[in-house]
Amino acid sequence: MGAVMGLLIDAARAGLEVRVDEDRLVVRGPRSAEDLALRLLDQKAEVVATLADHDAARIEAVRLIFDAVQTDNFPL
Repeated sequence: MGAVMGLLIDAARAGLEVRVDEDRLVVRGPRSAEDLALRLLDQKAEVVATLADHDAARIEAVRLIFDAVQTDNFPL
C-alpha cells in the first residue's frame, strides 16, 4: 500500500472528509487532525490521483455489476 493510501486511511480513521472539488483538494474534519490534513494537502497531486484511481475502479465495478444484472450473467 502506498504512502498516500496510508494517509487517506489515517484520515478516515481521524474523521476527516477528503474530496476533490474541481481543482481543489478539500479536507474537513476535527481540529485534532490538523497535522494530518496538512500532510494530505502537502501531497495534493498524489492524493488527487489516488482518489481519481479509486473512483475509476469503483465506477468500473458498478458498471460490471449493472451489466451482469441486465444480462442475468452472474459469474458465481
